[in-house]
Amino acid sequence: MVNNAGVARNQDILDITEQDFDEIIGINLKGAFFGVQAAAKQMIAQGGGGVIINMSSVNALLANPTLATYAISKGGMKQLTSVAAVALAPHNIRVVAVGPGTILTDWWRRPPTLPRRPARP
Repeated sequence: MVNNAGVARNQDILDITEQDFDEIIGINLKGAFFGVQAAAKQMIAQGGGGVIINMSSVNALLANPTLATYAISKGGMKQLTSVAAVALAPHNIRVVAVGPGTILTDWWRRPPTLPRRPARP
């Protein structure tokens, strides 16, 4: 199984709302967790064995202040991968992560941003 869903949003850390945070963490980390769980249950039901590949990011290790929620979610993905690898090893299920750097796509040439909020006093 390949866990590849993910979103990022360029935002100043002071402008991130709870809704913004929950959206990114929900898609990038919560979704990945339940994807790992569902895949592992299916692999075990089929007799064990398999590979789960989580898409992490270089941002799991680097601090990019405009991608705080993304970096936090990918740091969590790194730990999710480690925990799942240990937990699922007895079932002969390998869990690994790939952490590519930024790839210059059209999306990154013009990254989407949320509307700017008024400056804080």
